[in-house]
Amino acid sequence: MNAEATTKGDESALSTLVNIVVSPQAAFDSIRERPRWLVAFVVVSVLYAIGSLLTVPAVVHATTVWYPALLAKDPNTASMPPDRVAQGLAFALAFVRWQWVAAPFIVLLAALFAALVLLAVTAIAKGDAGFGRLFALYMNVAVVSIGLGGLLTGIIAFGRGAASFSSPTEVQAAIPSLAWLVPGAGPKLLTLLAAVNPFTIWAFVLLALGTASVARVSRTAGYIAAAIASFGGILAAAAFAK
Repeated sequence: MNAEATTKGDESALSTLVNIVVSPQAAFDSIRERPRWLVAFVVVSVLYAIGSLLTVPAVVHATTVWYPALLAKDPNTASMPPDRVAQGLAFALAFVRWQWVAAPFIVLLAALFAALVLLAVTAIAKGDAGFGRLFALYMNVAVVSIGLGGLLTGIIAFGRGAASFSSPTEVQAAIPSLAWLVPGAGPKLLTLLAAVNPFTIWAFVLLALGTASVARVSRTAGYIAAAIASFGGILAAAAFAK
């Protein structure tokens, strides 16, 4: 009996994740009724980890080119001894080669941040969804933005070849985005424009409509909440990009 109930629960959680793509309103109704996120978390983490692993050759090459050039442009580090530069590069490359292992933590932190933002905005809008529902909503929507988007980025970066990238930011811009319309953009603008791609736009709309449905708030409030949750971190990343 318990095993049968568990199996049905897992199937329902997986169907909710699938419905995010093929029948969003059904997914929203399911999340409001029973907010599940564990299956979504596993699927998104695996897809993102695979995508990150595929980008490793490109990011390693890009970092090898970009890091010394970055130090040379900064008056505070331009005179750094070659052995210090080599040490710093070695440390950066060690992190890059194993970045895919951190995929579950990145997914979890993104969901925590987004859920807190959604909770704050919907509370102001007098919504009735708690943290659990909004966390589950974002985690399921993340299959589009983080999961599928990250996987496609990895596939494109791997297919193009490592030598075609000269900075880590360019690797993130491998997926079709607004960054393609501004070739030669600086790192800050490139980071910002690269974040506006079909997957982030798709996920943004899903998150907005899902917030309105799950939290019982207006669509305007849903879009405001989704905009902050989806692009707030990206704006911060763009501000510190070099």
